[in-house]
Amino acid sequence: MTIKPGAGENAKIVKEFLKTQLMAGLEEAEDKKMRDVFSVRVTSSADSGKIGIEDVSNSKTATLKYTRLDLRSMLSSAYDISEWNIEISTALPAQRFDFLVHVPKTSEDIMKPLLRQAVKSVYGAEVRRLKKEKQVMLLRCDKSAVRPGLSQAASIGSCSYGLGQIRSTGVKMCALARSFEGEFGMPVVDETGLSGIYNITLEWASRNRESLAAALKDQLGILVVTASRVIDVLEAVAAGPSSAVGMDIAL
Repeated sequence: MTIKPGAGENAKIVKEFLKTQLMAGLEEAEDKKMRDVFSVRVTSSADSGKIGIEDVSNSKTATLKYTRLDLRSMLSSAYDISEWNIEISTALPAQRFDFLVHVPKTSEDIMKPLLRQAVKSVYGAEVRRLKKEKQVMLLRCDKSAVRPGLSQAASIGSCSYGLGQIRSTGVKMCALARSFEGEFGMPVVDETGLSGIYNITLEWASRNRESLAAALKDQLGILVVTASRVIDVLEAVAAGPSSAVGMDIAL
């Protein structure tokens, strides 16, 4: 097993994580070629270019590539939590990094843990999950309302989001609630009691909260209410100085 040198203490932290988390899998690898597949690479983002996430896999390997995402978006993807449930200390750097995680196909489940450790190390962040009382937007069901835009679906299907419109052939209310968080500018919690899967047709004036609330009521029979709730929050604070501008770590 070989480890390429990285950048300072941040790279060292990721190296140690790779050692402890992947040792068993490496010992079970059939040949050296497979052992060399495990890698995490982090580089400073370019000032311009595409922004996004690429998930590429084949029969032998799997790769996650994150390009020019900000820290909030990185944490949202790495921890599978809404961006609106993330609190980031202003002491953390605003710099963007590109992340690439590459593993054997049989070890896909280690990709997100590797990404989490790389993000924490590069940004010098301590990340923790906790419960907090926060202001949220509730979705509640008006049982007496007519619902022209909502009908029962047999299974999860496709969902198309556009400016001021949603078309879905099968979605759960909890997923629908999350899709409105950007429009309302806060976490949205489903308290409709509608536990099934639904076809949705919804139209409203884009970037207009009042129009969206009215459309939910008139088209889906769903009321929007502001309230306080204890919800899951991901908190990122500075754990120490971050000096890494790039690292290349491979096992």
